[in-house]
Amino acid sequence: VSTQSTGEGYRTLVVAKKTLSQEQYDDFERRYNDAKLSITDRPRLMRQVQLTLEGDMQLLCVTGVEDKLQPEVRATLELLANAGIKVWMLTGDKLETATNIAISSRLVSRLTRIYTFKPVKSRTEA
Repeated sequence: VSTQSTGEGYRTLVVAKKTLSQEQYDDFERRYNDAKLSITDRPRLMRQVQLTLEGDMQLLCVTGVEDKLQPEVRATLELLANAGIKVWMLTGDKLETATNIAISSRLVSRLTRIYTFKPVKSRTEA
């Protein structure tokens, strides 16, 4: 569903739920607040705590939400290209989503080679 939907310009949303006892919630809240107050590695610690809840969930639905480009994006990119201006796309989206946006906006053609860079984890890797 996800690959087909994103290729057709849809954002795939998965909705699920999980019932927690008060004790489970209190434990999660304590660990999450501790992670939020961490001076070092805060995002990773917060994500680790979040991941402890993301299992044994009840799937409620999967849906595709249309994700249209803003009006005039294609025309604007074409004008920039015709003027000889190089356009780079920098995004925080998943690679598959970013690739589909680049193709649907005609920033690149389906035959264009797309280069990706690995995530930088520290300043020394940069």
